[in-house]
Amino acid sequence: MQIGCTQPRRVAAMSVAARVSQEMGVKLGHEVGYSIRFEDCTSEKTVLKYMTDGIVVMVDEAHERTLSTDILFGLVKDIARFRPDLKLLISTIVTVLQIHVTQELGDILVFFTGQEEIETAEEIIKHRIRGLGTKIAELIICPIYANLPTELQAKIFEPTPEGARKVVLATNIAETSLTIDGIKYVIDPGFCKMKSYNPRTGMESLLIAPVSKASANQRAGRAGRTGPGKCFRLYTAYNYYNDMEDNTIPEIQRTNLQMLSLVLRALGSMT
Repeated sequence: MQIGCTQPRRVAAMSVAARVSQEMGVKLGHEVGYSIRFEDCTSEKTVLKYMTDGIVVMVDEAHERTLSTDILFGLVKDIARFRPDLKLLISTIVTVLQIHVTQELGDILVFFTGQEEIETAEEIIKHRIRGLGTKIAELIICPIYANLPTELQAKIFEPTPEGARKVVLATNIAETSLTIDGIKYVIDPGFCKMKSYNPRTGMESLLIAPVSKASANQRAGRAGRTGPGKCFRLYTAYNYYNDMEDNTIPEIQRTNLQMLSLVLRALGSMT
């Protein structure tokens, strides 16, 4: 997996890459590098690449299939055959409102990595609903995450009014712990937050990481538990088979065990 970060100027790409490589204690051009016109300071080991915006082509909202977008697809597809160095990003998303407008009735479950993402998505959906007004049926938004008050969490279990649709915005708390009646559609971006321990810094952190195949299948299984359902996965089959672990790494293998050792010692389980 490689992360690309665009910079507006050549000097910015070079200086930021140099600073980050210094902070990480690695040689510039190895794990951290940069790519600008006429100069490529990267290697096979590079996982973080800083580049000017002339190095990468990005097509957003690809699902709109406008005339200009389709022509651009044809051009870059032809160019890519002769330019193996060309980096092309195609960005699209299955939106809640697309499902709401085009699919038959049934509630929607969308997975997010955390509270901040859920709150942002909730505001975006509300804004778009206000813009559409009475052109669409009622859409009830029900967020659920660990810090949400209990009475608000309980709203996801309330029956959906006739003619309306409910959309549940959830963290992976809804992956296995909950069964929500009426869920017919699941949107799975394929990411979650996982606790991780870095022995170099001695610190634990919550990192966004791809889910495992087992978790992806659990998420898909939330759709249509009481009838037919659909799961919209926002990643490719290649990502599923090549980038995802078969099972989630056990917490004992990715966290700091010092506190656990002290607890076991206090219980007399260690000598």
